Amino acid sequence: LSKRSEKILATCILMATINSIRVYICKLWILYQDKQGIDLHAAAITTNTAIEMVRNLQEDHESSYPDITGETGYLECVFTYYELRCLVRGEDVIHLEQRGDFVNIAVYDVAHEVFADTYWMLRELSKGIKVGTISHAGMAKEDLDTSTSWFDKSPRDKMRDDRIVLGRAFTGLTALTPLKGLPADELLRGVQETAPDKPIHLWLVFAARIFLDVHRTL
Repeated sequence: LSKRSEKILATCILMATINSIRVYICKLWILYQDKQGIDLHAAAITTNTAIEMVRNLQEDHESSYPDITGETGYLECVFTYYELRCLVRGEDVIHLEQRGDFVNIAVYDVAHEVFADTYWMLRELSKGIKVGTISHAGMAKEDLDTSTSWFDKSPRDKMRDDRIVLGRAFTGLTALTPLKGLPADELLRGVQETAPDKPIHLWLVFAARIFLDVHRTL
C-alpha cells in the first residue's frame, strides 16, 4: 500500500472503532433511562472514559502518520476519508443545497457517521468565542420541534435540532470556562481549549456527538 492508502485504511478502522464506542455509550444511556441497573454516576463516568479512549485513539493515529499533527485536528484526521466516501456515491462533498446547510444533504448519513455535521457546528460556534465568552448564540433562541422523533425527521431537520441543542450547551459551557476549581469532564475541557484560531480535534467532535446522543435519549 502507498502511505496515503495505508492512512485511509487506518482511518476506516479508526472511525469503525469510534462508532462502536458510540453505539456502546448510547446503549448504556438507554439502560439508564429505562432503569435497567445503570445509575447516573456509572453512565457519566463511563462516557467520560470513552471520550478519553477516543482521544488516545486519535493520538495513536496521528503518531502513525507524521504528516498529521495535533494542530490539524479533525479535518486532517478524517476529511480525506469522508471526501472519498462521498466520491464513491458520486456526490460533491462541498455541495450545499441550501444556505445554512453544513454538509451535502445527499450524503448526510456519511457525514453523520464520521461526525462531519458535528464538526461544522463546533467550527461555527468557535468563531463566536471572545475572551472566555461566546459572542453570538442566535441558534439558542430557536425552538426545538418536539412533535416528531429526531429519528423520523429529515436530515435538514435533524441538523437544525442538533444545532440548537449544541448551541445552547456550548453557550453554557463557555460561560463556565473562566470559573476556577470546577471539576471538568472531557467535553468541558474541549470547550475550554476551543478558540477561533485553534483546530477542533476529533475527540472533541466525538464528545459533542455523544452529548447530542445522550440529550436525545433522555
